Amino acid sequence: RRNFLKRPQTELKHILDAVQVLAMSHPGVAFTLQHDGNVLLSLDAETGETLATNQAARLSALLPIGDAEGLIEVDESPSYLSVKGFLGHPDDARRTRGLQFLFVNGRWVRHRYLEHAVHAAYEYLLPEGSYPFFALFMDIDPRHVDVNVHPTKAEVKFDDERGVYGMLRAVVGRALGMTLGNPDFS
Repeated sequence: RRNFLKRPQTELKHILDAVQVLAMSHPGVAFTLQHDGNVLLSLDAETGETLATNQAARLSALLPIGDAEGLIEVDESPSYLSVKGFLGHPDDARRTRGLQFLFVNGRWVRHRYLEHAVHAAYEYLLPEGSYPFFALFMDIDPRHVDVNVHPTKAEVKFDDERGVYGMLRAVVGRALGMTLGNPDFS
């Protein structure tokens, strides 16, 4: 195993990334990460009135996204899928995908197809080559998702990928439409 390890700084970055996604999905838990006597990350447990308040506070404590009030909340439960979380304002889009987080049943996953659904919901709101911030937490019946696709469980497969794509795009589109409203063309 030692032969496959990268430089210490690279491995530390992997550890920091892993702790960050765990902290995002569990805002009620305190996290502290130390390395060589230095505290790299220290987060108290969020104790707000609602889970959404706790998640927004945790996201703004962890990520360079600004104030939690500037986030667009998503909270819908169509059919067998529940989508909660936060979107960034289109004006705050970045040139990289580094601030895009998708969680399925509490586990962080990489799913380019569903990330595309979120990006597609922004449609003409984003300049070419920019990507929005999002942290979306999807809850789905475990019978409809296969987590045994990748050894690290970082990838998942759905029974109905096209259906999940369509629902996610619609939910994000509604949240954006309700928050940003209709443009004034006068």
